[in-house]
Amino acid sequence: MELKSVTVKGRPLADVVEAEVSMATPVRDGGYPHEGARAARLVLVREGLNSPAPDGFGLATNDDGRTEFVEARVEFQNSLGATTYTVAAEDAYVQTFRLHCPDDESQPVTETWVIRAGKTKLHAAGKAPEHGVPHFKR
Repeated sequence: MELKSVTVKGRPLADVVEAEVSMATPVRDGGYPHEGARAARLVLVREGLNSPAPDGFGLATNDDGRTEFVEARVEFQNSLGATTYTVAAEDAYVQTFRLHCPDDESQPVTETWVIRAGKTKLHAAGKAPEHGVPHFKR
């Protein structure tokens, strides 16, 4: 399986080389589940040397200090090019934007975007389960 496409705030995000999507039920000490504040966490890593995306920095820092809500979409495909999974994150925000310039000049400059989402829809195998966090408000 490989990445097919990534969009953030309605615009394609080019050169994404890695995507991780995690959805879990948060637990308290002792293993008891409790309602968490986020439905999903998306981590996107992209090579930023040839196509820098300063939007990530702007969305993570926000001029006025308020969270700017965005939508994000990650599509995965199989070896035949058919879409296998689509993760759609709504009520999401860029929690972290990190720029990494390695000491080894043969390695690319990378950007890491960490996106938190209050509502998530997963499309796979003809099904589309949805998960939202009731107390996650705009």
